Parts: sequence; structure tokens; C-alpha cells
Amino acid sequence: MIEFIIKRPVFVSMVIVGLCLLGVVSYTRLPVELIPFTELPMLIVQVGSARDADPGYVERYAVIPLESKIAELEGIESIESSIDRRRAVIFVYYDEDTDAKYAYLKLQEKVNAARADLADGFFATVWKIDTEQLANQLMSIQVRGDGGLDRIRELVDRKIVPELERIDGIANLEVYGGHRRSIEVLLDEGAMRSYNLTPSLVSDRISRGSGVRQYLGQAVEGRKQYYVNLVSDYQSLSTIEDIVVKDDGPVLLKDIAEVVDGTAEEESISRINGKQAVTVSLIRDQEVNLLALSHDTREVIDRLNKAVASDGLKLVIQYDAAKVIEDNIDVIKMLALIGGLLAVAVLWIFLRNLPLVLMVAVTIPISVLISLNVFYVLDISINTLTLVGIGIAIGMLLDNSIVVLENIHRLLARGKPVQEAVVTGTSEVVRAISAATLTTVCVFLPFVFSDNFLVKTLGRHIGVSIIATLVVSLGVAFLLIPAFTYRFLCRPEGGRTANFNIVSQKNRLLQIYTLLLKSCLRFPARTVIIGIIAFFISVIICLAVSINVPEEVELDSFKLYATMPSGTTLETADDQIKEMDSRLAEMAELKERTASVQDDNITFTFNLADNYKKIDGRSIQQIKDDLYQKLDDAYPRIDFSYDQPAGDSRFRGGGAGRGARQFQRLLGIGAAEERVIVRGQDLGLLRTIADDIKYNIDNLSSIRNSSLSISDQQPGIDLLFDKQAMSHYNVSSAAVIAELSSFQNEFSAGVTLKDGVEDIDILLRNEGLKDKTTDDLRELEISTASAGVVPLTQLAKLVYTPGVSNINRVNQEKE
Repeated sequence: MIEFIIKRPVFVSMVIVGLCLLGVVSYTRLPVELIPFTELPMLIVQVGSARDADPGYVERYAVIPLESKIAELEGIESIESSIDRRRAVIFVYYDEDTDAKYAYLKLQEKVNAARADLADGFFATVWKIDTEQLANQLMSIQVRGDGGLDRIRELVDRKIVPELERIDGIANLEVYGGHRRSIEVLLDEGAMRSYNLTPSLVSDRISRGSGVRQYLGQAVEGRKQYYVNLVSDYQSLSTIEDIVVKDDGPVLLKDIAEVVDGTAEEESISRINGKQAVTVSLIRDQEVNLLALSHDTREVIDRLNKAVASDGLKLVIQYDAAKVIEDNIDVIKMLALIGGLLAVAVLWIFLRNLPLVLMVAVTIPISVLISLNVFYVLDISINTLTLVGIGIAIGMLLDNSIVVLENIHRLLARGKPVQEAVVTGTSEVVRAISAATLTTVCVFLPFVFSDNFLVKTLGRHIGVSIIATLVVSLGVAFLLIPAFTYRFLCRPEGGRTANFNIVSQKNRLLQIYTLLLKSCLRFPARTVIIGIIAFFISVIICLAVSINVPEEVELDSFKLYATMPSGTTLETADDQIKEMDSRLAEMAELKERTASVQDDNITFTFNLADNYKKIDGRSIQQIKDDLYQKLDDAYPRIDFSYDQPAGDSRFRGGGAGRGARQFQRLLGIGAAEERVIVRGQDLGLLRTIADDIKYNIDNLSSIRNSSLSISDQQPGIDLLFDKQAMSHYNVSSAAVIAELSSFQNEFSAGVTLKDGVEDIDILLRNEGLKDKTTDDLRELEISTASAGVVPLTQLAKLVYTPGVSNINRVNQEKE
């Protein structure tokens, strides 16, 4: 077999080159991601509502019926629910051996059956969660410019967002900061009162006036046939102003309101280093190549910068997930280069034959390229784990080629003919290097077949990358090295420098080794006992290292999440952000401070300076501890955490769920944490116990911070309706719900105005915009069946309640 190989170098070269070219093709087709994609053994049921509702109401009329149906399924390990205003998330954890596809279909079936038991206005959807959602943000872009924040936001929505949405691979994007464009219907309260109209009636007439495009039939004119379509979209402000809101008259919308092209209320705020800005967050599709998508997005951003330069705008990339992957790939390339140079240096010392030395060094890129074909066949992506595996394998893959080449060179130096030296030299070490390689393979092989999905995911990617690279290097050592060595040595000048240096017996290291070897052979029992003792000492040391508390991965950026007290207004949150930013401005290690607020949640993103370790000699963990302490001491009512909030829909999958948190901990993402669980049915009692536990935990010196999974109480008002009064005034429950849904400063009519390709929301608000008060609630006019109105205070009694802002449930118990 060896003779066949060495006499056909062209054939061997073609095989190697062909496999390398296939490896290049495989590399272009392999997905690139930060962590390996895998479906976690859990499913999620998202419960939503068209309007805000008390968490207790959501629990009773939506979550409990769904949990009762879900609990009937087999293979469920636990059910966890997180409930807040308007929405709830139910995490369904399955046994690790459960078929994910079958479980998804059965859960979907149960949720569909439970929809009939849900209260009006609730809807439920089932979706999967995977590790891709742990890091699905591709890029964060800051848009800077002149002319005010609203002008920047308007240009972003009109010129930048459409271009970014067209990028193939962008699943979604979110814009933070500024006011988005909207059509405002400013209602005149006096005019509405005179016509006995209410906001909900006006909203209903506006929504009825717009519909989807409908095909009506065909019409013939001359020799041409035309398709007839009904188009009922609003195309201009005048079409909205001419809407008939009351048939008696008739009364048009422009008689009771002013329709203007304006802006909606701010739903989010973004600040960069204390200054307001517009931030665009890009969410990627899990199927795309991360590096390719990043490069395509950067090209679009460069093109947009040229296009919007005349408008005074500039797009700046704040965060790019692909940068971490590119840095890792650069590290692997550097390791390969250093490994190759060291191999060249060491082999040169012993062989003093540069062509033969370079032949061994070439096996590094060849082995890596060919192993990428195995990645493609086994559907293994290029991620942090596989790059680590390749990095480990690079240090071992040279051994096979070196042993083969060294043995050939030894026989050649002793006067053997070239062909005999190559054939015999390779044959002598086939069993030895095969056994050495396969024993290393056997170490990583069991991880690939582990039952635990976390260990299996880690082991499969690291194990396959190491196994594939080593096995390929073994084949390269048996194919490439003998063929090329024989061809080189057959040249007249090829074997001239062949020599083999024999180490002198007077060498001190050799003498020490000989002494130890003789001692071990003379006292085998003692040697075995010492080996066993050393083994158990190693096991004890390994067990002393806790895998649950890994050293946190150090990146050049990190996030801090702040949960405000329930009911905090956007303006108040913005004021808090400005105060917090002023406290953090003195930290020289922070190059850029970004803050975005939505609902009651603030997300801080901190980018570290390039040489942050040289500024004050602090590690990233020390910086984070100092930063946390500055904010936590100054704002005791705000909960700060470096872990993403579980109940916030914006952080879907980010830290929500036990499986996702465990996977992040194993990868060293996030901080080490422990949880104390308090469960029961009386939420007030649970809160009291949890507060006592938290107080004692905060006094422990080993605890950096602690937080409760339940937020501060959200004051509420319960409406106790008088059914006799509702019957007397002829008021239906649907009319009450419709009017209450419009009881806010600004609400949507549910339809849009078409302006080219842009859909602009139509919003209703009262002139002289002001915050709603309880007096406004009492005086809220409810429509009667006889086209009249009656104030709410005639129909219901207002009762103040402490309320709760969120509820967590585990296995149908409050937690």
C-alpha cells in the first residue's frame, strides 16, 4: 500500500487538492455563530391581550386554563409562568428524551383546545426556543445628526429602515428614540359632547372605513379586459377628514376633530453618553451565515452613509456580533501560524532540511480544510466551541506527520535506500501513531453520545472538531508525507544532507531519564501504587474545581438591565437615565455608554476602552462590580442585574428559562448565581417572606447583589358595576369595554394611512393632551343602545386596590 502511494504522487496530490477545494466550498456554506445552535428541551406559550389587564386577571382567566390543559401532556418536567400587564409567558420544560417535534404538535393541540376557555381579548401562541435566541442580535447602530431628535427619527423611518429591512437575513429590527410619524386625530371634547359621540365610536367609524384590497370581478371595455378591485385604504388626510362618524346630519370627522400629520407619543428612549439619540437594533435570521450577513450589512451602512450625508446624518456601528467570531477566527489563524513556525523551528533543529520541514508545516491548513467537509456533512457550524476544538487539535495534528517523517529520516541516515527507508519508515509507525490518535479520539467520543443535552451539545461540537481534524491528520501523514518525501529524496540533491544525530549517553537529561526508567522497571509494584495515588489526587483536584462557577468570559462590551418600579412614566425613566449617566461619566474605562428604555425596563450597554486594563489596572469584573455599586447604592428602588429580565418580551429567550440560563453558565456567559425559591398560593405572604430572605442575603459578604422576581406593587382600581344601573341605562358590557380601552392619552384606531410604501398609524387623542386622572375616569362617557351617553360613575363604583405588577408560577403554584 505504501509503495502504491509513493509511486503515484500526482494521484495523491489530486486527492489532497480536491478535498481541500471541497473544504473551501464547505467553509462558505457553513453557518457561523457565537454559540452552537440547538433546540432547548422546552417550549413557550405566549399569552397576549389587546389591552392592559391586572396580572391577577391574566392569571385567572388566561394562564390557569392554559396550565390545566398543558399539565395533561406526557413527558413534562415542569411548567413555569411569568405574568405581567397585558401578557404572560408559559415555559414548558420537557424530559431530555422527549421528541421535540411531536411535543410541539401536542402542545399546539392543547393550546388550541384551551382557547375556548380564555376570556375575551386573550390570544395564545406556541413557539420554540433555541440557543440562537440567546444571541440573536446582529448589530446595534446609532444614527447621529443635526436638526433635532424628531427630525432624525423621521429620516430614519423614511430612508434608513426600509433599506435595512431589505437585507437578506435580517429577521426584524427595532428603532429606539424619538417620535415616530403618525396621523393624529385631535378630538374636540366640546363638539363630541354636543353630538353625543365618544372616542370609541369615532375609532370604530375610522376602522370601518378602511379595509383590505378585495377582488370584485372583471369588466370588458372594447377589446381589453380589466380586473375590478375594491381599494378602501386611506390615501390622504382629506379622505380621513371626510369620514362620517354619525349618520344623523351627517357628522364628519372634521366637524369634531382636527386631522394632522404629526408624531406619536414616545414609546422608547435612547441615550448615548447622556445625549438623546436614535438607535436601530438588527435581529438576524438563524439560518444565515453571521459573517456574511455582517459584511453585507456593513456595505449597506456604507452606502447609506453616502446617501444621507446631505441630510446631515451618520450611521455608527455600536455593536456587531460577528466581530467576536472574527476575532476568534483571527486567534485560530494566529495559533496555526505560531504552531507552524514552532514546528518549522523544532524540526529544523533536528533535520536541517527546510523542504521536509515545510512539508510538515503544510499539513496544518490541509488538515483543517479537509476537516471542514466533515463539519458540513454532520451539520456542525463554525462557532466558539468548534474553533476551540480546532485550536486544541492543531497542537496535536503535527505529531503524526512528524513521527512518520522522523522515522523515514532515521532509516535514511543509517544508509537505507530511499524507497526502503520511506516504505519501512512509514510501515513501522502505522500502528503506533494510529493507536495514539485513536486513543485521543476515544477520549472525546463519549461526549458526542451523552444523554444530557447540554453536555451533548458541548461535546458534539468540540469533540467532532477535534476528532475530525486528528483523523484527517492521520490520513495526511500516511498519504502526503510518504509520497512527497519519496519524491523529494529521489532528487539528486534531496538526500545529501540526510543525517541523524544520536544523543550522547553523557547527556544529563538522558542520564536522569535512564535512572527513572530503571527504577520503575526494578520496582513495578511501587510504580503502580504511586501512579494510582497520583490519579486520585488528580481526581480530587478536578472535583475541587466547580463547573457551576466558571470564570466569566471577558468581552469588550457588556449590558446592565434595570427594572424600574411599576407604573414609572417614560419621562421619569429618562430623568433617571440622565442622573445615572452623570454618575458613570467619571469611569474612564467606559468608552461609550448607551441606554434605552421601554416600558419599565432600562438596558445599558457599555463599550470598554481599548486599553481599559491599563487605565486603573482593573479587570472587567472589578469594573462591573464598581459600576453596579455606584448605581445600586444611589437607586435602592430600582433592581439592577447583569442577567436579562425573564418576563420582558423584548428579551425573549435571552435569559428566560432555566435551560437557557444553564447553557449560558456552561459557556461562561453571565455571572454565577444561586436562587432561593419560595412557593405557595398567598402572594402577599410570599412577598413578605421573600423580603426577609433578601434582607439577610444582602448582608452576606460573598453576595454581589440580589433581586426578587416580583416587582413592586402596582396600585390599581377595580370597577364594581351595578347590573341594575346598566340595565336601566341600556348599556352593554361590550360598550363599557370599548370605552375603557380608549381611556388613555393616545390610542390607535387600528388602521393606517398609505403614503407610498409607508404605512402610518392613525392615532386618536384629545386636544390639550394631559395625563388622565381618576376624575376623568369617573366622568368617562359610556355609549348607550339609544345613542345617548352616561358617565361611568352612574354605572360602577371605584375601589382602590394595592395590586401586583407581575406574578410568577411554577407547576401551578405562585413562586
